[in-house]
Amino acid sequence: MNHIDPVQQGRYYKLNFVLMQPKVGGVFSCTKCIINFCDRIYLFRPDKYKHSVSKIGSGKRVLLTFALNI
Repeated sequence: MNHIDPVQQGRYYKLNFVLMQPKVGGVFSCTKCIINFCDRIYLFRPDKYKHSVSKIGSGKRVLLTFALNI
């Protein structure tokens, strides 16, 4: 489901490290990424740009996520 994460104030940043990708599905998409390195590391503004992850058909998706609201 394509969505934007609302914040009360400031700018919201997320840095995602994909540690394990599913065999089928689980594809991240974002209207605009600041960084997309090899579809494994993403830096983006979830408060500003629509983003989503496709349904996982097989396996699991494991992330390490850092979020910053400034």
